[in-house]
Amino acid sequence: MEITRLTREVLEELESKSQYEQYELLQQYYLKNTSNYYFPNDLIAFYPHIIERKASRDIVCNISEVIISKGSYYINYRPKLENLNTKKLTF
Repeated sequence: MEITRLTREVLEELESKSQYEQYELLQQYYLKNTSNYYFPNDLIAFYPHIIERKASRDIVCNISEVIISKGSYYINYRPKLENLNTKKLTF
């Protein structure tokens, strides 16, 4: 198995398990990280990208349409998805 940044901690955990437990954990891992919507049947990595910002002018929230006043803090959320089968990164 190729070691990627997504599987390193899983592989470290597997070293102390029996062969049956290793198989079960790997099955759970692949089911949990296999995409059904964006990249059908491909293994994906999800990277949340959260930044706290201070508004330099009045802006409108894209989700709730609430006005964010100048000088107040808000969260900028832009998650990234990586398709580990094709090595494509989506923002």
